[in-house]
Amino acid sequence: MFDESYIIDKLEHQELSSAASIDNSSYTATDIDKLEYRYKYAGDLFLGIFHQPRTQGLIGFVTSTLTNEDTFSEQSAKEHDPSGHTVLIHSLTVHNEDAHRETATTKLFTEYMRRLDESSYNRVLIISSKEQVPFFEKYQFEITKEIDNDQVEMSHDITPQKKPSITQADILAALSKPSTKPNLNLLTFTDQSKYEDFLKDSKNSRNARCPRVECKSLVFLSGAADLKSLETIHPLSILPPDNQFSHPSLPEPHLDKAWRLAGPMSFENITFSKTAPQTAANVSKFLACGECEIGSLGWVDNAGCWIDVKRVLYE
Repeated sequence: MFDESYIIDKLEHQELSSAASIDNSSYTATDIDKLEYRYKYAGDLFLGIFHQPRTQGLIGFVTSTLTNEDTFSEQSAKEHDPSGHTVLIHSLTVHNEDAHRETATTKLFTEYMRRLDESSYNRVLIISSKEQVPFFEKYQFEITKEIDNDQVEMSHDITPQKKPSITQADILAALSKPSTKPNLNLLTFTDQSKYEDFLKDSKNSRNARCPRVECKSLVFLSGAADLKSLETIHPLSILPPDNQFSHPSLPEPHLDKAWRLAGPMSFENITFSKTAPQTAANVSKFLACGECEIGSLGWVDNAGCWIDVKRVLYE
């Protein structure tokens, strides 16, 4: 987001040291190792605010992780769970010496909550000092419990975007409907393809789209994913052909490497299964196109969201 005074945008990795310096001047005081961990595994939940122009430097940021627990505990805050539906806000900090600190904090948090309210998460939790409670109440946070004499836990419920119910007949009709998508010249990745044709600085150099040519919905943008080697068996390779998460039109999985994205907010259009049966224990969900629901395009485990390189098309 841009206005005349500020830029609100995701942080670049080289800006983490500035974030640590700002945070160390606040009551949250997070060490750089924790910020590095959160940036690596939950980078899409980092948001910074900068003076115009951005080269003047970072003046504040907010960072969170995900959990499937319902409370902000020491255990739930310790590790990021990419399949989580509860957002834990760890830091909301603007530099103490900024002349317009209150305005910058409001602008940053307003934009952050706008993004979360448009997401697929269920709730947002934060530990607040009692004097800051009125600020968070403006964003429909409510006190859920008292932590100590000075702090409380607060919760904000995310209202799901209302969508019309979809029947199996609706899905079949959508799949058979003629395409109205633009005529894009899309590339496929095969076992003979060269990684360098799809990479720039270890990230995807091309936008990725739904593999179904009648859909071609944008799944994730260039620069959103890292190419990672698979250290365990490919979860999609062990699904039986008749599994509900194995559409017969999709190619066999690419067994060596896959795209890793930090979390749901890294995608432009994706949907998650409720379960991930008949695969590895650490796999919690499967991923499908958010528009036509063809899948599985990938999976979710404790390291993030993964997309098979052969199961999307590339601009």
